[in-house]
Amino acid sequence: MESQISVGTPLFYGVFLVAVLIMIAIDMLSLKKAGAHKVSVKEALTWSLIWVAVSCAFAGWLY
Repeated sequence: MESQISVGTPLFYGVFLVAVLIMIAIDMLSLKKAGAHKVSVKEALTWSLIWVAVSCAFAGWLY
């Protein structure tokens, strides 16, 4: 059998957790700064594209 390389190390999971918490903090701080407002379709699409780009960059880093 072929040996498989695992990326499931404790360090990896720790870095992943910290990265997710930082991204959530950025999102929450930007909401707090802007205040309560009605989110437009353009704004929702922009934020969605930003987070998809971040996730694609992370996937690219993995592979």
